[in-house]
Amino acid sequence: MRAAQAGKRHLVVGGAEDIGAILVDILLHKALNVRATTADKWKANDQGPIAWAYLDLESGEGIQQAFTGVDRACIAVPTNVADAHEVVSPLLAEAKRRRLEKVVLLTTAAPDSAVLRCEAELAHSGLRHDILRVQPGDDPHAVAACAAQLLTREDLGARALT
Repeated sequence: MRAAQAGKRHLVVGGAEDIGAILVDILLHKALNVRATTADKWKANDQGPIAWAYLDLESGEGIQQAFTGVDRACIAVPTNVADAHEVVSPLLAEAKRRRLEKVVLLTTAAPDSAVLRCEAELAHSGLRHDILRVQPGDDPHAVAACAAQLLTREDLGARALT
C-alpha cells in the first residue's frame, strides 16, 4: 500500500478534531502525505509533517486551497450545523471538479435528510467513494482506522458501511 500511496496527498477535512485528528495520525504513521483542515487561520501552513489548510465550512473560504494538489479526501459531515448538505455540497463539488481518485464521507448512523442528500450527491458524483456511518458510542480509533483503510486501499470503493 505504501508504494502506491507514496506520492499521493490525502486531505482530511476536520483533521484537527476528534476522529479526523486520529485519522491524520494514522496516515502520518503510514508515512503518507497529509493535508488537514483547520478553522484556525493562524495554524494554516505547509510546514512540518502535516500541511494545514484553513477552511471555514460555513462561508466556504479556503475550499480551493484545501483541495489544491490533493488526490484523495476524507470529509466528515459536521453535526453542529443547521444544514449539513449546504456545508458539504461545495466540498463534494470541489472534489468532483478536481477529479479526486477517491472520497470517503463520514456521516452518522441515523442520517437526517441533509446527510442523506450529501450521501446521494457523492454517490452520483462519478467519484470512487465510500460512506462510513458512525454510530454513537463507536470507538473513534476504530472508526479512524477503518476510514484510513477505505481512503488508502485500491480495492475498496462504492460502499456504505455502518
